[in-house]
Amino acid sequence: MEVVIDSREHHRIKTAKQYYQEHDCKVQIKELPIGDYLFDDQVVFEYKTQTDFINSVRDNRVFRQTIRQQENYPYHFIIISGTDKDLTHLLYSKYNGRYGHFTIKQYTGAIARLNTYTTVIQVPTEKQAYRMMITQAQKCLTNNIGTVQTSKKQVIHEPIAYKILAYCIPDISNTRAKKITETLKLETMNDLTTLTLTDLTSVPGIGEKTAEKILQNI
Repeated sequence: MEVVIDSREHHRIKTAKQYYQEHDCKVQIKELPIGDYLFDDQVVFEYKTQTDFINSVRDNRVFRQTIRQQENYPYHFIIISGTDKDLTHLLYSKYNGRYGHFTIKQYTGAIARLNTYTTVIQVPTEKQAYRMMITQAQKCLTNNIGTVQTSKKQVIHEPIAYKILAYCIPDISNTRAKKITETLKLETMNDLTTLTLTDLTSVPGIGEKTAEKILQNI
């Protein structure tokens, strides 16, 4: 099996390369446009520590990253390293309050939202992350994931406009996103960027305040 490690992984490059070489993988280090670890050009992982994950939820970056993974690879995952104790310490630290308080409800809510269209894996340590990634990749590449594979393929056919509205814009439910895309016949990101306030308020149930919020986020 071949694994490509993103060259921006910095301090993890050395340990990850050593781990995968010890497990008979061919390793390449280069900048990946999508994801951090790519196995046999089919299974992609976005690696995040708990701090990275919280920051990426704050600015919605993680939702954009996972949609890009889903659009480009048949198997896609987010892997988060850190223990429950680490998370508790992080949520009650001065660092958390400095950027606006982030709660456990927001943390678990973000994971639940991501799990509607990708898969989030949580592990205690960096080494266990490496182990889980190679194990998961092997399962995917030998087609031993049963109904999970089917569900991923079904989701891939959703228009990108729907995915952006449903997964990247705060407080827009999947039902509301579907109503907007179907009413206005939206498919692409370009369709979203040409929306006007009049377009959005013509959708039943979308008021001016909600429409302004959607346009601002787009």
